[in-house]
Amino acid sequence: MDKEKIDVLLKKYLDGDCVEEEKQLLELWFASQSAKGDWQWDSEEEKQTTANEMRAYLDRFYSKTPSKPSTYRSLVKAMAIAASFLLLASITFWLSYESEQAVPDESPKQALVDTLSTDGEVALLLADGSTLSIGHIGAEDPYKLGEKTVQRVASDELILANNRQGGASKTARLASLIVPKGKTFKLTLEDGTKIWVNTASTLSFPSENNANERKVILEDGEAYFEVAKDINRPFVVKASGMDILVLGTSFNVNAYKEDDKVVTTLVEGSVKLSNGVGTTMLKPNQQAVGHKKSNEIIKKEVDIDNILAWQKDYFVFDNQDIRAIMRDVSRWYDVDVSYEGAISKKKFGGTFSKAKSIDELLSYLESINGNLRFKQIGRRVIVMS
Repeated sequence: MDKEKIDVLLKKYLDGDCVEEEKQLLELWFASQSAKGDWQWDSEEEKQTTANEMRAYLDRFYSKTPSKPSTYRSLVKAMAIAASFLLLASITFWLSYESEQAVPDESPKQALVDTLSTDGEVALLLADGSTLSIGHIGAEDPYKLGEKTVQRVASDELILANNRQGGASKTARLASLIVPKGKTFKLTLEDGTKIWVNTASTLSFPSENNANERKVILEDGEAYFEVAKDINRPFVVKASGMDILVLGTSFNVNAYKEDDKVVTTLVEGSVKLSNGVGTTMLKPNQQAVGHKKSNEIIKKEVDIDNILAWQKDYFVFDNQDIRAIMRDVSRWYDVDVSYEGAISKKKFGGTFSKAKSIDELLSYLESINGNLRFKQIGRRVIVMS
């Protein structure tokens, strides 16, 4: 967040006007800043006094009777030290309480991801909560990331390399690559595995080495993997409840949070999929559709070229209804979509270059489905029947 937005949220917080999402975003920012150790105190006594005050504040807050610090400065320091204490205690600052039982809330991280995504720049969300714009990583000056280094070899490509000699760690902290709407990105891992990350996607990967396996998490979005072979360390992709296990192969995973399924398509090699209920194996040119609600996994033969068209900057609409198509349009052109009237569920298809404007795309969609009309108001697109 920029300073202006922080100031606005701080004032709203002091006035008691923050909605829950704003409060979580602000508190996440404080936690990430305090983790850097940049907060200054006039004395250790002042730090401890503020800590005691914040403990009492937190007790009142979680008992649903919050009392706000008296000044802007005290709010900053109070929240900073509170975040530090909570981090040291290995718990999260954002908890939802029900019948006095704490349940972790993932929304703060997602709020930060959303903020970074709207900035329009590819970024790394580091394990300590801080962020790093890809543009700040030099081609000649690699950035140290845990036990690895990351180097920018092109405006849309990073390469990881090992930075530590010796054995691998048993555990690994995660960093997240955040690709905003309208962009794609390529990441090469230190083992040679290549990952192409589609628009509006978040991919988490370890910043330390792991002795037993290679693992990444597709938190949201779509990615294509070319996995380097390593018989001693299998490669695992986790995506919305689906575990995809491989040794060396090429495949595509589509797991956008807003969709009701996880779609895995195998190009070559073999993969094993598991969702905690059942498992299945894929052969080349096969696709597995894992339904999030029912946990059912359905296999079918597909046209690989259609699935991978996004890598070549093309839309391929293959037997999709307009709502599914507009989700892709929204992600690429960064627009909000709404609907008016009785929108048909009729399915249709076609191919369109992403290099063309959204105006051209909407005209094209009207031409292949005469029952639909589109209206643009700024960044909003209204689909009308």
